Amino acid sequence: MPTYRLLANQTGPTTATPTGSSGLVTGLIFEVTTGGCWLDGYWWWVCPEGQSTAAQTFTLWLLFPGANNEPDGELVPGTSVTSGELVAGQWNFVPLPQAVPLSIATTYMLETGSVGGVPVTPNLWGSGEPWAAGKTSGPLFAPPAGPDGMNQCPEAVGSNPAKIMAVYNGYPPNAYRWLDPQITTEAPPSSSYRLWPGMPLVGATPKTSPDTQEQSAGTEFWLSVDCTLDKIWFWSPVANLAAPLPAATMLPGSCAIFAITPGSTPQGTMVQGTQQGVTGPNPAPDQMPDWRKPDGTPAAPGDGWVYCAYEGVTLPPGKYKTAAYCYGGGTVDSNDYLFFSEQRFYFGPDGTQPAAAPDGISNGPMYSPNVANASPAYSKGNVVGVPPGTVVPGNSTYQLNNSTNTGTFLYPDTFDNSDNGENRWVDVEVTPVPQANPPGTGTMLSFLP
Repeated sequence: MPTYRLLANQTGPTTATPTGSSGLVTGLIFEVTTGGCWLDGYWWWVCPEGQSTAAQTFTLWLLFPGANNEPDGELVPGTSVTSGELVAGQWNFVPLPQAVPLSIATTYMLETGSVGGVPVTPNLWGSGEPWAAGKTSGPLFAPPAGPDGMNQCPEAVGSNPAKIMAVYNGYPPNAYRWLDPQITTEAPPSSSYRLWPGMPLVGATPKTSPDTQEQSAGTEFWLSVDCTLDKIWFWSPVANLAAPLPAATMLPGSCAIFAITPGSTPQGTMVQGTQQGVTGPNPAPDQMPDWRKPDGTPAAPGDGWVYCAYEGVTLPPGKYKTAAYCYGGGTVDSNDYLFFSEQRFYFGPDGTQPAAAPDGISNGPMYSPNVANASPAYSKGNVVGVPPGTVVPGNSTYQLNNSTNTGTFLYPDTFDNSDNGENRWVDVEVTPVPQANPPGTGTMLSFLP
């Protein structure tokens, strides 16, 4: 099983730095640069002297900008675990009961809390120091600093990392505190796959002027093997204090999967049996898709990630769009009808910085392409040399309704190339159909470019 750590086979300090009687919560900020990564567990160096060997808790936070752009965070479900008795003078591995999938272009922070002493090595992350550009191991990357100038390896007084988020610059400066993730690229057996797993909250600052007219929107994804369709996921935005934007006021009235028709012009067909809900204004509650929160309870607008479950639908290898429709305000743009959030330049660059997912997202049998490799769409945006209506490649597409097609769930074939691959956070969850591969027949096809 391929696994990655930052400091495998390196030994930590011999004597711990005292924490004080209240203890210390310490963190390590990191991200994964490809899809298909899973958090296996936590490594923690225990010094031969001055450090407790008592059991302690480890967990994972997702970081995002909060009010006044100050660091905020959300615990990632399934990532909290308490160790057994630790062993002094060595690395200690604390495995998770089940590996947790992680999302590309997402800022995470490992945490643990202890009383007595912690291992500390100073002067590593600062300018001119060994890790000034960050520390990399395969798809695992620890940047020299976190969001909004937050120092790497922050700390906070306390001992419970599931309740306290480390945000303060520690002393000595630019120190490493010998907490290390173990990342694997091999999924647990019978895993399902999403484009954005392990992301309990969309932390990126959204575009502040989303349109709320009647429309459909979708994310392109490719499958390399037969997969059951488990869920369509949709981000129903919570109030965003960094933008700021209010929470969503309505949920999509319908969701479906479209099969992309091969060719040089944008075309697609709704996959039979995948549409749930209805179109048009003011759908009755019993006509809506059965949107649920991640814990399975009924969802309301502004609940964050919500899903609609499926049974009995198998998608063969091919190219698709996972899509949602909402009447919104009809022809009116107003936050009174806010139903989605979008992040600009997610699948394509903005000319001054790279895309969030410059190579698209690969996860098991699923791939969502970057702009260059996406299927044809009609351009719409103020881009020099690309008149509106030009056929261009583009992922994360939409289609506005008008008086001639109101109440219709349209194939999303418009690409806002001025936002170059904006992400409207329409996700899908699939599970590969078990396949018997006779000896010598190989495994799966690949659609990756």
